[in-house]
Amino acid sequence: MKKFFASMCLAAATIFGMQAANVYILGNCGAGTAWDPANPVEMQTTDGNVFTFTNDFEASSYFSFTTAKGTWDEIHDFRVAAPTNNYAINANNFDQVIACNEMGIDTDNAFLIEAAGNYTLTFNLEELTLVVHPNGEVKPEEIVPDGLYIMGTVNGQNWNTNEGTKMTTADNVVYKANIEIADSAANFSFTKALSQTASNWAGIAQYRFGALYNQYSVTEELGEAIALGDDGTDYSFELAQGFYEVTVDLNARTMTVVSTDEPAQKYYVIGSAFGNWDPKNPVELVQDGDNYTCEFEFTGDNYFVFTGAKGSWDAINAFRFGPLEANEDVTEGVETATQLSTNGDASYKMVCDGKYVVTFNPTALTFTVKAAAGPEPEPIKGDINNDGTVDITDANILFNVVLGIDTTLYPHADVTGDGTVDISDANAVINIILGAK
Repeated sequence: MKKFFASMCLAAATIFGMQAANVYILGNCGAGTAWDPANPVEMQTTDGNVFTFTNDFEASSYFSFTTAKGTWDEIHDFRVAAPTNNYAINANNFDQVIACNEMGIDTDNAFLIEAAGNYTLTFNLEELTLVVHPNGEVKPEEIVPDGLYIMGTVNGQNWNTNEGTKMTTADNVVYKANIEIADSAANFSFTKALSQTASNWAGIAQYRFGALYNQYSVTEELGEAIALGDDGTDYSFELAQGFYEVTVDLNARTMTVVSTDEPAQKYYVIGSAFGNWDPKNPVELVQDGDNYTCEFEFTGDNYFVFTGAKGSWDAINAFRFGPLEANEDVTEGVETATQLSTNGDASYKMVCDGKYVVTFNPTALTFTVKAAAGPEPEPIKGDINNDGTVDITDANILFNVVLGIDTTLYPHADVTGDGTVDISDANAVINIILGAK
């Protein structure tokens, strides 16, 4: 089916007198590449069907392919992605043929090159396959312990070797951290080091420790000291949904978990309109009663959604407020309805250029975008009553202030700038009216 679909695309190009499609690479995979759909990097080809790309890759480099460039909407049906998201490329599958998805299917699925090195990617457009060849020895990652982390499905994290909540300590013996468990239950353990890659479990194995046996339930032992396993073990603890403070004492080799008060609900906005699609770093909205706001400057067509969580995409999508219709245009001054939606592909399209205040109301499920107020105009020297002109009225106000008749505090009454309001300020206003210096 993949071969047939790709062949039909090439056949269509031939029928309409065009050359075989170009193939571009998208991703953070070396100098000159980025997740910019308008400026992907063109791959090299010799026969129109097989395309290559050679470059230095950093650890945890992500990429996919496209036969078109433009906006994300315009290239959607021309993207070729991995069979699963974050499909790991490592020593287990170097030089092997990897089947890609059909064009336009699960286009957000990225390939992941785990270790830094120089690689050649060979992509077959007709067969929709990929082969990754390392050019030289791929050195194993050096893991250095640098503290203590909680890893697992807490705080919006997944079981990845490069994700963890760093605990705080004053003496390198007792460590503390707050965790949030959004689902019905979660599992976690500890590590003294993280990897640069998402699946380098062997690299951090000696630094990991957790429970004495797997799936050790903490829920019934809140506030009690629980014994920890030895370094090098990977048994995890299980804990129910909620908010907790976790304390680890390395000398006593114990962990204590206590429940904490639920913090105030936070809301965020995420998307290219706000600088990034990074689920761990969305823009936090500021609460004002039932509303949550932020000010941002927008340029060009960009996309965004609201969410009540941050962390993994699963965490965000489970608490995502999206449009009633996908890619709904947002214009200034119109109250727009939203909905709680787990559709990760539905977003709003910002079509306003300029600086705007975005106001989101999660109770009413609405939001508005209004132009931000400009800076306050500079005060006019001598305009005591702030009516836009300097005249005898301003002078009379100052005479009355000096005589004690008017006790109002006028912000700009100190016309001379000497720190006091006296007859010299009234005279200064008279001189301004008369045009004198």
